[in-house]
Amino acid sequence: MMDESIPDLMLRDHAEILKLLNEFEAGRMENPALTVQLFDRFQWKLERHLLVEERVIFSYTSFSRESNNMVQQILEEHKILLRMLGNIQKDLMSGSLDLEISDMKDFLDKHRKFEDEELYPQL
Repeated sequence: MMDESIPDLMLRDHAEILKLLNEFEAGRMENPALTVQLFDRFQWKLERHLLVEERVIFSYTSFSRESNNMVQQILEEHKILLRMLGNIQKDLMSGSLDLEISDMKDFLDKHRKFEDEELYPQL
């Protein structure tokens, strides 16, 4: 585990985030308390992942001008993801279990692929 590279760790994080989102989606109609718990786990993992990218990786990595544009795009996508999380959380807090998660899944998958294919190979 100590020999893992930053890209390896982030790729593993992506897989875990997707797994938690799928668990949340699958369990959301079963039980309100379980749904909130599943969402909290997913939200924490995603927010932590975004924080590590923004505060650690982006702060301590030198990027070319072209790559800097890519980082700006990723930061904008992070804002969108956080807004989506907030919307889902608001719906959950209002008692709704009929949540529309497909937009979040689609956007997160697109974001993940971009990072996996464009950003992480540069680290």
